[in-house]
Amino acid sequence: MANIEIGRAGWDVQMAYPNSVSWRSGNSGRQLVISGHLKDTATLEEAFVLKDQLTRQVRNELEPGIIAVFVDPASKTEFGHTLSGYYVLESANVLGTHALGSLQDTGFFTYTATMTHLDTNLFETVVVSEVLTNNHSKTSANTDNMVGIGPASTTNPIGGGVGHTREVAGRSTNNTDIVLSRGFTPPLTAVWSVHPFYFYQGASTIKYRDYIITGRPTISDQDGFGQYISAGEWEINNGLIRLKGVAQPNGDQFTIEQWDPSAKAWESQQQFVLRHSGADFSNIRWEHLIVLRNDPEEVAIRLITPPSSSGESRRASLDLSLQRGMQFARGYFTIRGQSIGTMGIRRSSTDAATSFTYGVHDASNDAGGNRWVLGSRETVTKDTTNGGIQKTGISGEANQYLDFFIGMELNGSSASTIDVAEELGDQYVYHISQKVYPILPGGVNL
Repeated sequence: MANIEIGRAGWDVQMAYPNSVSWRSGNSGRQLVISGHLKDTATLEEAFVLKDQLTRQVRNELEPGIIAVFVDPASKTEFGHTLSGYYVLESANVLGTHALGSLQDTGFFTYTATMTHLDTNLFETVVVSEVLTNNHSKTSANTDNMVGIGPASTTNPIGGGVGHTREVAGRSTNNTDIVLSRGFTPPLTAVWSVHPFYFYQGASTIKYRDYIITGRPTISDQDGFGQYISAGEWEINNGLIRLKGVAQPNGDQFTIEQWDPSAKAWESQQQFVLRHSGADFSNIRWEHLIVLRNDPEEVAIRLITPPSSSGESRRASLDLSLQRGMQFARGYFTIRGQSIGTMGIRRSSTDAATSFTYGVHDASNDAGGNRWVLGSRETVTKDTTNGGIQKTGISGEANQYLDFFIGMELNGSSASTIDVAEELGDQYVYHISQKVYPILPGGVNL
């Protein structure tokens, strides 16, 4: 029997094709109500994962424009009459019914979802930008180096905006090709369309314990089982690069990997460690994982430690964000209530590096033929011996921080123009933010 996906629900815990489908009309438009059962759920954890994935996508006050994309993967076609389309998820629930049998029996867990059909497959991307304050004399955009993210997969923007001279470039993720727009000066709007089956391909994602996270939850409080958030269980990923935590007690460390479109595999895993006052910020444990943003265009998380055991107010946090189509992630490492000291990040083992404007990058290609990149918009000391950067502490400040970026030069010394370290630094400083809106009948955005 075919499976379905509602937004990102159904990617890793399967739902069977609905056994009940009904349409109804109201002031808000046509609504679809479906119900069915989880397909192969063998554990309570999987049932709870699906419950969270489904219910966290429901329209709410914080994100009234959440779009739930309903796809029938069995069709994988742009033809035929299927239930595939674009919807707003109005309500959803997952129910476990003991009377239906044991946990492993089909039908034990059921789901119901109510969705408003959008009657469109047209979307508008709105792009805004700013040059971040920096110590590298970067005051305006170099449009030759600027990368604006277009829609995913086989689709191209149609139309444009002020100053939009579009030059198409491409990057290949682990499940699709990404269309990039270059050579324009925001603000920019672009109208585009894509079949629902492709909408989430190449999207930025967040995972916890290998399951997709939807919505903007906070995972916290030692998980209720006396264990802190496991550093080794979080991941942000855009199909080009992915960052993953390293298993405790090394919460101060994480890895970055590059997708190789030729080998069709993740490679070049490199491990980095956060540092304070010239030493590794060792044995920290994350108490909270807060999702700050979670949509296909960009994801952002915040990891927070508990207050220090001595009762002081010291608390560390690490913000990481990753945009669709980008070869780098943004990071913000801060310690509150800590005495003055340097803030840094470097390779967890000695790795010779070469200096460039914003920081350092690997001095030679790794086994996968790629090179890691570290940099900051601030003035930093460049450690070319160990492979890292550090910023001098700020006297008189209660909070010590480091604003940085970390990325990969795909193909290393043979990287394309938009992937070399200097260009990644320019893309980091010339910060782009985008939001996608459905265009409803009559040209009105949701």
